[in-house]
Amino acid sequence: MRPLAILAAPVAALALTAAPAVAQEVSGSTLAGRIDSQCGRIEYEADCFSALRRALAEAEGMSDEELEPIRETLAGVMEDNPNQAEDIREIVTESGVALGEI
Repeated sequence: MRPLAILAAPVAALALTAAPAVAQEVSGSTLAGRIDSQCGRIEYEADCFSALRRALAEAEGMSDEELEPIRETLAGVMEDNPNQAEDIREIVTESGVALGEI
């Protein structure tokens, strides 16, 4: 008796039935909403900065038009949270996403 062969068949069956992951495109407006929900009123800097990094990673490669809602949201967040504005600018710069002057 070969114990590994018994386990291999069910695992192989699972591999055949698993649906492939499908990447969904996300809009700049959706990402701006995510940023606003975590950073609009910053309670926990770490949560805001983490959400911002995730959103900017997803925004990579977006056109200027698609980035506009993100740019507008960030300008508002920085205006409402001046103590975190410099950190937010730094995160944007590190991301490489071309948001221009905020």
